[in-house]
Amino acid sequence: MKTLFSQLGNPYQIISKAHKTLYHVAAVTVSNQVIALLGQGIALMKQCGFEEDHALKALWPLVVGNIENVCDKGLVGALTGPVERGDIGTVKKHMEVLTGSDKNLYRLLSLKLLNLAKIKHPQEDYEELIKVLEEENSEKYSDNF
Repeated sequence: MKTLFSQLGNPYQIISKAHKTLYHVAAVTVSNQVIALLGQGIALMKQCGFEEDHALKALWPLVVGNIENVCDKGLVGALTGPVERGDIGTVKKHMEVLTGSDKNLYRLLSLKLLNLAKIKHPQEDYEELIKVLEEENSEKYSDNF
């Protein structure tokens, strides 16, 4: 099979049997769970008065632009936004308007973004932002992503 894939120009990676479930989780994360994030964004837009189809159309350029930037610049290079900038004021405002699982999702994803931000800007001190994001949250910051 390796020869066939190579001849067809298809990249391949051999993984151990022990990693097959982890491999599947990775695929689910960037496939199905991205749909959940899109659903979350649309739900927030609906709270602002958007109809679902209008919300999707409004958000779609951001989605496409982000994917294109990741393809062109890689994860770290494509990173933008208030977490990357260390904009504590904006992050606090975001968390003020969110509740429950929406707020927890924002916190957890922002902590994951911080992993990339620290790679992009190793000279930056994100400790205050980490404190803000960990406040009232049992999940602690991790350098693993």
